[in-house]
Amino acid sequence: MHSRNVFHRDIKTDNILIDDESHLKFIDFGISKLHKGETVHTKNVVTRCYRAPEVLFGSRDYDLKAVDMWSVGCVFAELMTGSILFPGHSDIE
Repeated sequence: MHSRNVFHRDIKTDNILIDDESHLKFIDFGISKLHKGETVHTKNVVTRCYRAPEVLFGSRDYDLKAVDMWSVGCVFAELMTGSILFPGHSDIE
């Protein structure tokens, strides 16, 4: 995905499928972005529990790949522990 300049921006357990042959597939590309070199992005991306700190703090100048990779780390932690790593009902929590 990233090698083709496509950034999902909403990676979470609900958006990942694994088939019978253990192929991992991402779904719901509703807020994905085809990166064309711009540096300013929207700040309301990624489901809150999987949101990178720079996005939580309102930055609009963030690395798209880093935001996706933060979410992957949160998903991995959730799969290992069985619970969401950063639960909360607001950005402050």
